Amino acid sequence: MLSSTRLPSMKTKIKKIKSWNGAAKRAVAEIEKSSSGVSSRFTKVDTLTIRHEFEHLSGPHFSENKTAPENVQKMWNGIVAEKWATLGALALTFAKSNSLDISNEYLLETLVRKQTDYGHNNIAKYGRQGLIIRVHDKIARLENLIAKNEAAKNEPIEDTLLDIAGYSAIGIMWETGTFLLPLK
Repeated sequence: MLSSTRLPSMKTKIKKIKSWNGAAKRAVAEIEKSSSGVSSRFTKVDTLTIRHEFEHLSGPHFSENKTAPENVQKMWNGIVAEKWATLGALALTFAKSNSLDISNEYLLETLVRKQTDYGHNNIAKYGRQGLIIRVHDKIARLENLIAKNEAAKNEPIEDTLLDIAGYSAIGIMWETGTFLLPLK
């Protein structure tokens, strides 16, 4: 659950962010912070762990609660942002435990490079729901590749884990209201 001190800290730092690039850097840092919590919360990170945490994110939080008062909606978004950070941390931890090195710098570079190509409308059209569906597809792909125990025919597992972490960073940005900032 969301710690009472974490959300205000995250929100204070976010107010100072002026560009998409800065917001992406902040989101990657949030995922990195969550990595230490992942190490202490889970003895083993595997596809079942990733699926379980994803279900916690997508199940009760799939629909927007548009009737809630603004202060409740902001808290709701903060909780979802925390869940995105945990999911991204799980993907990176799984990668590392399988000798796949996805550095924070590489994750950030990939995010900025892809955002330059895709633009804001790719995510803005469907928001949280679209992100959840995209991540579900990536997790299903990961589960299938691991279950088959074969090399991927197209993109490697490392790319799938990079995508899960990348969408998690975008999820943090979406929930904190920084995704639509201008790209620098």
